[in-house]
Amino acid sequence: MAIGEIRQGQILPLIFVVRDQDDNLVNLAAASSRVIVLITANNGVKQFDAQLHTDGSDGKMQYITKNESGQVDLDNNGDYKAQAFAVIGGIEYPSDIIEFHVFPNLK
Repeated sequence: MAIGEIRQGQILPLIFVVRDQDDNLVNLAAASSRVIVLITANNGVKQFDAQLHTDGSDGKMQYITKNESGQVDLDNNGDYKAQAFAVIGGIEYPSDIIEFHVFPNLK
């Protein structure tokens, strides 16, 4: 696989960094909600609960692209978008939006 290419059906962590309006890292340990919104290649919208990447003090949360039922979420080739949201003390903190392309496999 070429460096940086994501393949259809691949299982990998999507890691997001959440910052406040002053560009400071947000401590996510106390977040009442942590979600990832994924816009799929066929323009479907999926939402997932996110896990802390470490202890939350680094502002990082993640989602592994395989859901609880074992289905892989990167199931179609094409363009995807994703964004993380954390709620702390009633304030919602969004991450930057990431855009990526999922490439097909030969079989």
